[in-house]
Amino acid sequence: MNLLLHIGSHKTASTSLQHFCALNRPALKTRGFFYPRSRDSAYVFNDLASAIAFGRQAETAQFLKQARTQAQALKSDTVVISAESFYAMTAFFVDIQGHARNVQDYWKNERLLIGTLKEGCEGFDEVRIACYLRPQDDLASSLYNQFVKNVVGTERSYESFIDGIKPVFDYDRHISLWEEVFGMQAVTVRNFTAGGFDIVKDFCEHFLDPSCHEQAVRKDHHANTRLTRDVLEVKRIYNRIKPDRPLAFIAARCFREISGQFKDQPGYQVFAPLAARRDFFSLFAAGNEALAARQNIAALPVITADGEPSYPGLEMETAAEIHLRFRMMMDRPANRIELAARRLANTIMNRVPGGRTMLAPVRALHNHFRLRFAGW
Repeated sequence: MNLLLHIGSHKTASTSLQHFCALNRPALKTRGFFYPRSRDSAYVFNDLASAIAFGRQAETAQFLKQARTQAQALKSDTVVISAESFYAMTAFFVDIQGHARNVQDYWKNERLLIGTLKEGCEGFDEVRIACYLRPQDDLASSLYNQFVKNVVGTERSYESFIDGIKPVFDYDRHISLWEEVFGMQAVTVRNFTAGGFDIVKDFCEHFLDPSCHEQAVRKDHHANTRLTRDVLEVKRIYNRIKPDRPLAFIAARCFREISGQFKDQPGYQVFAPLAARRDFFSLFAAGNEALAARQNIAALPVITADGEPSYPGLEMETAAEIHLRFRMMMDRPANRIELAARRLANTIMNRVPGGRTMLAPVRALHNHFRLRFAGW
């Protein structure tokens, strides 16, 4: 029994790939690939990375063991797991969330976490690691939009945000750790190019089987689009009030809905002058060259967008209009009912003994229907 771990990285259309795998399990199964089901999501396994980062490695090991057993029963020969949060676990789970590292040095801590994951993969005959990378400047702007947009979003400036996660952009050192732990031959890096790159087709061709893509029923799902700049700025301001999670969840969804009503102009999603970006990201150019040569992939520049910022700033009238539309959406009866239901569910899960187990089937059913019909 083999294991294929897709570890990201972030903002390389991972969500679209995960939807493809979740929605086309039968097509994958016919070629011997088993994409299991997660307790916490309808399509992604970031909870396994979270468990590793927070010292609950037994949960990840147990899940992988169960997935192996299920795959054997279905006569599949490869378990497929996709979780972009396996990349840079120390940054995204520990540093960004303000937790203390197990080991003070970033790279030693990351090496420890990857080693812990390797231990949890015991029982598999072969483990393969798949990772897609995009130019660091592209990653930074996309990540920043995502972290403002998130349910529990950041209120930090772009400069403060990328400086706080600086190690994330050192692709060479991160991949070197995976190569060290799992073996050089086990790790394959693909060069992700945002413009027109079809990660689903590429993943099938290089890691699964081309026929998986040919036989798939649903393969054109596009998810996780950016917030347009005006809405992003309003969301960043909103993040300062630190709403409880049920309220934040519904608010984030409303901001996503509103986003399409306020269009971006060229340069609006460029968050810093070109000179400043070159100064910051040039630190990783030599590492990119070494990684590309080692992995035999096309050259990976640190910057591809050479434009300058053109966003004029959030105007008061626009901010007021966005806020008005946001309040009208939040006040919809359906959203108010959902908010009450989510708060009740949170109370049951956090304060009633066995509450999480009690609500697990409801959450699983809810995730299933949202995957099928809500497009996420």
